[in-house]
Amino acid sequence: MPEPISILVSVRTLSSVAFQLGKTLASVQQKYRQAPRILALLSTECTVAATAMAKIQQIMENKAAILKSGFDGETNVTACFELALTTWATTFSILDTELSKFDGNHGVLSRIRFIWSESTLDELRRQLRDLSSSVNFLLQSFQT
Repeated sequence: MPEPISILVSVRTLSSVAFQLGKTLASVQQKYRQAPRILALLSTECTVAATAMAKIQQIMENKAAILKSGFDGETNVTACFELALTTWATTFSILDTELSKFDGNHGVLSRIRFIWSESTLDELRRQLRDLSSSVNFLLQSFQT
C-alpha cells in the first residue's frame, strides 16, 4: 500500500511539472498562431490537473490517518491516487517530448511538424481531461 507521504511528494513534483508545461504551452502558442485552440485547451487541462493535485495534497495532509486505513474496506484510496499520479506523470512526459519538438525554430518545417502533431496533442489533452474528471470524482467520493 502506498504511503500518503510518497503521494504528497509526487503531487508536489507533478504540480510543478503541470505549471511549467502550462508556461511552455503559452510560449509555443505565441510562436504558432495557426493552431492556438489546441494549445489553449492543453494549457487549461494542465491547470485543471494542477488544481486537482493541490486538492489531493490537501486531503493527504489533513486526512492521512483515514487514507492509511483504506476507503470503505475494499478500495485503497492512496492506491487510486498513486495510479492517477503515475498516469499524469506519463502523460506530462509525452506532452513535454512533443512540445520540445517546437522549441527554437519558427520556420515552415517547424509549423508543418506542429500541424502533423496536432492530433497527438489533442489525444494528450483528452487524456488529461479524462484523468482530471476521474480524480475529481474520486475526491468527491472520498469527501462524502
